[in-house]
Amino acid sequence: MDGPPPFQSLPTPFQIFFNYKLYFLLNHLLSFFFFYFFSLSLFLSYPFSLYHSPYLTPPAFRFSFSFVYVFSSTILHIHFHFILSFFFILVPTCVLMMRWSKNDYYSEKSKEQRPQI
Repeated sequence: MDGPPPFQSLPTPFQIFFNYKLYFLLNHLLSFFFFYFFSLSLFLSYPFSLYHSPYLTPPAFRFSFSFVYVFSSTILHIHFHFILSFFFILVPTCVLMMRWSKNDYYSEKSKEQRPQI
């Protein structure tokens, strides 16, 4: 059969998820690692810091610090998700799309049909 190959559409988000499930897994694992690493370091350094020693800090401030600690660690976690999703999902998808555009049947045919100057 001498004709153009069947049209291959871009993958749906569902197909991207299954093609890149390893990237999604790495994204979650690394972001949780950084989340726990930073939040644990915050939590462990708090009692030993000079200005926030448990002997000098009133209980109300300790409660507000725990809220700030949870809030900031959650924000950090979300930021790591965005950063890692850029490297693990967007970059491979762009590389794949560039490969597909290089192997395009119609672009090769149009090169052949161009008038030679």
